[in-house]
Amino acid sequence: EFVGATDPKSSRMLITKQADWAKSSKEPRAAAEMYLSAGEHLKAIDIIGEHGWADMLIDIARKLDKAEREPLAKCALHFKRLKHHGYASETYSKMGDLKALVQLHVETRNWEEV
Repeated sequence: EFVGATDPKSSRMLITKQADWAKSSKEPRAAAEMYLSAGEHLKAIDIIGEHGWADMLIDIARKLDKAEREPLAKCALHFKRLKHHGYASETYSKMGDLKALVQLHVETRNWEEV
């Protein structure tokens, strides 16, 4: 029923269902890419972060608008966990979250930046 649909909402639902299937079929990279194409950034970021794919995470964080705070914050947390502090710093700066940025620099003992 979805194949003939031209409605963007229907197409997005189909892609999301395909991504759910790919995730359950142990195809996490394909699932993450499908979630991204469906606009499901949080689901994609979770998969990408869990697998430590920093290159994909960097790409997403740079493409997201600064107003998309929740996905950006999730990217920054994954960067911190993966010890990519420079990218976490870049993401917090993009968000304008100075408190998190200072906290990151204190945690990493990057005193010049504090």
